[in-house]
Amino acid sequence: MQIHPTEILKAIEVMGTVDKQGNLTLDAPLTLEKQTRVKVIVLISEVVEERNNTSMVKSEVEESEVFRAFLASEEKYSEVYSRLAES
Repeated sequence: MQIHPTEILKAIEVMGTVDKQGNLTLDAPLTLEKQTRVKVIVLISEVVEERNNTSMVKSEVEESEVFRAFLASEEKYSEVYSRLAES
């Protein structure tokens, strides 16, 4: 998905279910002003062993592909955000 440098991504948190075929169904419809394509990031709950070492968990988060993509996105659009804040 190509994003134009002047576009801003808006986050909307919704819950949904993924069926056996991998289709995502939202619990409630999105209320958007217009019909448009969207970028979807799916967060999946997983059962993990309890860990006493928080640095180990932090390291795993920082190494995750989603976290790296989020940081890259923030860096890429930080200049746009700054200009918008100034206006």
